[in-house]
Amino acid sequence: MKIVCAIPEKFGEDFLKKITPYQNRGQVFIQRHQGFLNEVIHSGGLILGAGRVALEALLMQAPVFAMGEHSAPGLVELENIEQNLCSNFGDIGRLKNPENLNLDKIREQFQRFICSDYHVSPEIISIIKKEYDGIKINQSILETYRAALCKRAFPKGIPILMYHKIPEKKLNSRHRIFVEKSKFHWQLKGLRLLGFKSTNFSQLKQAWFLEKSYKELPKKPILITFDDGYQDTLTNALPLLEQFGFQATLFLLADQKIANNQWDLQNDPHETPSPLLNAAERKKISSHSLIEIASHGLDHKHLGLLNKESILHQLEQSKKDLEKELNVSINCFAFPYGDRPTEASTLAAQSYEFAVNTDEGGFHFADDRHSLFRVNIFPEDGFFALWKKTSPWYRQRFFRKHGR
Repeated sequence: MKIVCAIPEKFGEDFLKKITPYQNRGQVFIQRHQGFLNEVIHSGGLILGAGRVALEALLMQAPVFAMGEHSAPGLVELENIEQNLCSNFGDIGRLKNPENLNLDKIREQFQRFICSDYHVSPEIISIIKKEYDGIKINQSILETYRAALCKRAFPKGIPILMYHKIPEKKLNSRHRIFVEKSKFHWQLKGLRLLGFKSTNFSQLKQAWFLEKSYKELPKKPILITFDDGYQDTLTNALPLLEQFGFQATLFLLADQKIANNQWDLQNDPHETPSPLLNAAERKKISSHSLIEIASHGLDHKHLGLLNKESILHQLEQSKKDLEKELNVSINCFAFPYGDRPTEASTLAAQSYEFAVNTDEGGFHFADDRHSLFRVNIFPEDGFFALWKKTSPWYRQRFFRKHGR
């Protein structure tokens, strides 16, 4: 057996005394730090190690028994490769299960290795090459750096408000997704009194990717968003945004043939139809300097009811269609109904710089920029509710209350 370590003395005197007889008989060799492990790995029948040692050995198709500072996942096989990747082959994580270091279990695995024709499968090598791809790791490091800069610039996060309809008067609807025009007026006034200035996802994208300084953004930023693309966003909301100088992000459906809130009408025959922007109105509002266009999918489907291929289609095709129709760059997605399947954030990251939820997700852009927490604004919300929902403690309190 060859033991390779930088400082053997760190094993302790007791351990060194125990292996001395084996050293004398030429059965154990202790080698200090080795710059290149290839020769040592090639000469071994089974490599015991973690971290870089395990990775290099597997890529050389050498059998590996993962054993690190925190756990001993054992023989690296396709069945436990995920566990090995998460623990860096036993080097990181908390030892919650003492069975991980059960000597009988370890002895059993050794015997199985000796008595079997064990070999490293091509699937394992393929997974490792994919997970530890140099470009991927570089991007991960850059993402960590960008997240730290964003958090330093806005340690309290950036509140994101979600609106839908801005009607002239109160709607007879069981869906509380509207704010009367007069109330929206004083809400914007209230945001200004609270010291907020608006930004949008395009500007945040530039800061996130270091194309501009965070100092160029407002000191107390807020994001105002509208879902679905109702006509009153153009007729009622936009003039008030102009009056107070607030920007907004409008999440449009890519299928411009959808004329109203048909998803509500299908579930409730008593619901009043609310018209969506037509093709000409979509062009008009998208060209306004205060409005940023983003995607709300193709046709307002629950992504949680779709398979992976259909979710990808909703994400990718809606972006392509909107960019072609309106000649704008689309960099953000809003999950319809706030319905975000487990893998949806990862899928959204393939096409968008940002994605937003409803009443759940990351408080800070640094937490997960493809699952951002958005606050729903209701018809009855007064000034206190507006102050509360724009306060940094609101998300933590909301999550504690609702167990999310």
